[in-house]
Amino acid sequence: MNKSFKYFFLLFSSLIHAESIVIDANLDEAEWEKAYIINEYYETVPYTLKPAEVQTVTKIISNKEGIYIGFTNYQDNDSMLSNKSMRDENTNNVEQNGVAIDFDGDGLKAYMFIATLANIQRDGIRRLGGWPEFDWDGDWEVKTKEYDGYWVSEFLIPWNVVLMKNVDGLERNIKITTFRYIAKDQSWLNDTKTSGFRTDFLSNLRDIKVNNFTKRKLNYFPYISKTYNSVTGFNENKVGAEVFLNTGTGKQINLTLNPDFGQAESDEVIVNFSAQETFYSEKRAFFNENQSLFDLSHYDRYRVINTRRIGAASSYDCQLSANEDNCNDAKKSYTDIDFAFRYTQKK
Repeated sequence: MNKSFKYFFLLFSSLIHAESIVIDANLDEAEWEKAYIINEYYETVPYTLKPAEVQTVTKIISNKEGIYIGFTNYQDNDSMLSNKSMRDENTNNVEQNGVAIDFDGDGLKAYMFIATLANIQRDGIRRLGGWPEFDWDGDWEVKTKEYDGYWVSEFLIPWNVVLMKNVDGLERNIKITTFRYIAKDQSWLNDTKTSGFRTDFLSNLRDIKVNNFTKRKLNYFPYISKTYNSVTGFNENKVGAEVFLNTGTGKQINLTLNPDFGQAESDEVIVNFSAQETFYSEKRAFFNENQSLFDLSHYDRYRVINTRRIGAASSYDCQLSANEDNCNDAKKSYTDIDFAFRYTQKK
């Protein structure tokens, strides 16, 4: 065979393998044979640091789509607990796998991706000096499946799931840790002898090298909402949209038009008898995206928040309105946000 043709054939074959990975909780693709393997776990909740009594084999690979993590969790089938729940819900006693990744490798922030045996996703951010927070929602994939004597979870974390620093070269240095929850024992296992609720969590992540790729992403979310109160006669129609452009080179542009909570899930009903106002976390995607860049929660005196109310009430002159009654009914004690634009660059 011609030597140049042979090299072309080998390159073409590797591309086929890279494209053939399917997120189906079946780690049978050829690329998994070249994976980085983690097979030593320790009990970190409770914090005994005893070697795990059950076997867990975790494989990590990367290609132009993102970082793939495959867990093989060995245990008896009758001890596998699995219950359905809502996404991001703090699930009760069910089998879970998770991974935390510091994409920039600077020890300032790690993104956490968790999946249960019932294929329920949960994700959040662990910042330096803070606690895990699960307001953030990322666009990633996972699939879990039960087998005889073990169960498997397969993750795909795309390169554009978060805003990362632009890195030159073929490799990227990241920090990573993987973990597993054993429902029968109500214990957490971790490969780097730490947990998300320990102060040294970010400093104990594992340093590894992965293939370095960039990937653009354009997302837009239009919405239409209608509010009608049959008692007061209040009637409001809203149309808006949010646009997100990640260039894949450490730059991102966000735009929101007429942002409204009609596009987000409802707040919990909380009965508050204290002297302080109840704090609800921000749920609109524009204000959640990359807000951790400005988080100051590890300081004692300051915290940056995105308030749901902005400015004072508008100046109403309802006597000059064509319908004075409707004008009075529509009065608000705050100013609506018409649009917002943000440009973010990480260096």
